[in-house]
Amino acid sequence: MKNAKDYSILADEASDVSCKEQLSLVIRFVDQKSIIREEFLRFLHCKEGTSGEALANLITDQLKELSHVRS
Repeated sequence: MKNAKDYSILADEASDVSCKEQLSLVIRFVDQKSIIREEFLRFLHCKEGTSGEALANLITDQLKELSHVRS
């Protein structure tokens, strides 16, 4: 994925059975063989709410964390 020229981030928020807001984080990219791939990254708890700003901060923070973990 790090070699991908084009990629997109997919995020979908929903309430789980305990009524907590959860966000699934997925990345879609074109691999070196020009095959489109989707990789699930993780579920995130939306503890700061579901406003646009809160979700943007949550996604940005997680992507920064993942870039350090997977380097």
